[in-house]
Amino acid sequence: MSTSNARGGLLRAVVNYGLGSYVPQLVNFLLLPVYTHFMPPAEQGALEICVTAQTLLVIGMRLGLPGSVTRFYYDHKETPALKDQVTTVALAVVASSALMTTVAMLLGPLLFARWFPDVPFHPLMDLALTSAFFQAAPDLQRRLIEARQRSGFAAKLAAAFALTNTAITMTLLVGFHMGARGVLTSSLVTGVLFAVVAWWNHRSDLRGHFQMKLLIDSLHYGLPLVPHHAGAWAQQFVGRWVLGAVTTAAAVGHLGVAARVASPLMIVTGAFATGYSPLYFGWRSDLSKSEALLAARRVLRVLMSLGGIAVVGAATLGGSVVRHVLAPSYADAAPLVGLLAAAAFGHLIYSAVAAEIFYSKATARISVTFLTASAVNLTVVWLFARQYGAVAAALAQLAGAVVSLALSCGMAVSTFPLPLEPRSLVASVVVAGTSCVLAPRLASSNAAIDVLQNAFACVVLGLALVTVAGTHRELGHDLRSLVGRRLRRARTSA
Repeated sequence: MSTSNARGGLLRAVVNYGLGSYVPQLVNFLLLPVYTHFMPPAEQGALEICVTAQTLLVIGMRLGLPGSVTRFYYDHKETPALKDQVTTVALAVVASSALMTTVAMLLGPLLFARWFPDVPFHPLMDLALTSAFFQAAPDLQRRLIEARQRSGFAAKLAAAFALTNTAITMTLLVGFHMGARGVLTSSLVTGVLFAVVAWWNHRSDLRGHFQMKLLIDSLHYGLPLVPHHAGAWAQQFVGRWVLGAVTTAAAVGHLGVAARVASPLMIVTGAFATGYSPLYFGWRSDLSKSEALLAARRVLRVLMSLGGIAVVGAATLGGSVVRHVLAPSYADAAPLVGLLAAAAFGHLIYSAVAAEIFYSKATARISVTFLTASAVNLTVVWLFARQYGAVAAALAQLAGAVVSLALSCGMAVSTFPLPLEPRSLVASVVVAGTSCVLAPRLASSNAAIDVLQNAFACVVLGLALVTVAGTHRELGHDLRSLVGRRLRRARTSA
């Protein structure tokens, strides 16, 4: 496969995974103006803290077991042993989730009273915990769908989930003015509905027998990944907890809104990681070392330019969206958007470098990387949040991303040369950093002037980046190829 074809295939994969697996996040991003007009920053912050706690507890509830279904599917295929595997994992996850939910219900009120006195545990966390319990079935279903390579069905489920959740949320938030309670209630109702759907779709897979040996094998596979998942959670969310503990829930609300404005780049990061890994594994397996390195470098040159442009757009135009589209009470979130986008850019490059670590099967190093980065994140927030508020939390996420990238580079280079081209990397980092510093200085109370100034800065900085990096021709070719292929498919379908 030629490099240009590989880049085109990767772009298509990112688009497909982005639209299929991340539809709910896209919908939440588009509805952000509605959320901010019906929930003040303090309530938005309470919601962010509850959802963050829910995400952490889900990691503990699952014990890494759903992922084992994907891996062991290739050992069992479509045999009775697969039903035993799925049944064993499903029963273990339900038992673990029930135990964790009970413990959290008992200890949670004490912890929230100590660390988050302005966040009501009842009923917000009651709803969040119950919702987390019912999310186990859709998670297990997703793993089976991935193993069976039914991406089209996965996209339809994601779209159905997003539309259902959005309809219920809008009804409770706008129609009944339930605020954060309405959002969490919607999550619970949607979770129950799609848990039933998952059970119905895979009821035949759940007709196996529980086997202790299968559970032990699954735990051997899944438990080592728990620190990795916990570290990833801490890297993204721990700053919000500490920020809420040392400042106010309103500051957490500002940080959460800024993260949602920057979420398109976060969505692309996840989609890229999903699409790039198999491509990279193929290069490392089928090509010579020099050919694989050349292919990776050519793809990453374009990736770094696109990521840098995304940071520029988030810092300039994203800041304008916060100032003039969202509720005025969220104006302090504007400078945070560029910083959070820069942190996502760091993780984007990390996902490309870390592909080598996964290829070499040194997965324990991934956990070390994320735990170290989360410790840096926590330290920065704890030391500076009282003085600088949400800005410190955003900078902490950026610091964590830099540490993750640095550590992964040091680990990956031990088995394969780094595919990062210095010219593209320096150009992207310098231009992205410039946009984060420049954008707040271009802010204006006049919406038209603000948008024009930031749009001009976005175009100039974007052009400067691709010119200095020397990727303008490659970007143009790849985008024309992607659009042309889509148009040809549309004409063929018509």
